[in-house]
Amino acid sequence: MTYRQQVPWHTRMLSNTLNALLWRSAYIFQKYGYFLITESWVAPHFQALLAGLDRVGLHHQDITVYFEAHCTIDPLHGAELVQGFAQQQPALPQHDIDDVLRGAHLAIAAGIMQWDLLLPYLSHLA
Repeated sequence: MTYRQQVPWHTRMLSNTLNALLWRSAYIFQKYGYFLITESWVAPHFQALLAGLDRVGLHHQDITVYFEAHCTIDPLHGAELVQGFAQQQPALPQHDIDDVLRGAHLAIAAGIMQWDLLLPYLSHLA
């Protein structure tokens, strides 16, 4: 059995939600809201991951270079997304703003559901 076959279905909730938005051009503002949320999650998540790698002795430059780079880059991306949204010209109509919020809510809901299912799964492995 390959690693891909062993990965629980719920570990793909965030990426599958994003894929559902990416495939439809009508969801452009929902995608924007989704990215506003997920870009803000990357640095804190990866900082915790790096700390975990340190705790178990797996902190090696070949492994951590990706995570360390995103801890620096993604907060900038998130700030740029927020600034771009705030300075949008012409101002977005309310229905587009609602779609941005809907996308943000989708990201939050998918993230909560994914991690709520992942914790018991990982706890069971220990």
